[in-house]
Amino acid sequence: MTRKILSACTLMAFIALMLSACTGADAKPPHFGFYLKSGTKLVEMKEFAGSPDHGETGGHSVGADRQPVIVAWHNRINPQWLQLISGYGEGKLVGYDTAPKADGLLELRPQGVLEPDGYCFVQGDPLGTPYQLATWCFKVSQDASSGQTPGGRTSGLWWVLLILLAAAAVGVYFIYRRGSQQKTTPADTMSSARSASPAFCMHCGQPVQTGSKFCLHCGKLLS
Repeated sequence: MTRKILSACTLMAFIALMLSACTGADAKPPHFGFYLKSGTKLVEMKEFAGSPDHGETGGHSVGADRQPVIVAWHNRINPQWLQLISGYGEGKLVGYDTAPKADGLLELRPQGVLEPDGYCFVQGDPLGTPYQLATWCFKVSQDASSGQTPGGRTSGLWWVLLILLAAAAVGVYFIYRRGSQQKTTPADTMSSARSASPAFCMHCGQPVQTGSKFCLHCGKLLS
């Protein structure tokens, strides 16, 4: 019995370990740059010097949703002068939130839902000229989701983990219950059989039903 419970617990721990490994930690950028976050993966955004012309925008990274998360890692980034501009640097300013992460990374989240368009992060420099400014661009497509998707895959895997753990717990319960039922000893079985077997009248010797007060054959009181 103890061995069965130990085996079930080991199985639960193995499932948790494997699914935790599947969820994985967020990927780290391989080099300086800006990256669109897609689950635990990072999609690199193309860098330009100044605003790109429309002939250069075809190969831009496309956002999977309208509330993207961007990971920035660069030795030339100054958050004080970093701006997000719509229309590939030709539109209006877009607000965003900055969250510092480990290893010098910055997580940038545009405020609100972005409209389908091109967007560029421009590293401003009071002493620089517009055509020299570092620019990283991405595009939000027409069919992009309006909800955030970066954590969707991870959340889904954790739901699978919880379901499997619940199933394993149910299995442990039934194993324990079955083991408890099998603990009935032969003596208990014989005692139950005796209590269920018919008694005999001490006056006439005929069998009588258990619990009867009078013998059905001779009518005498059963003590």
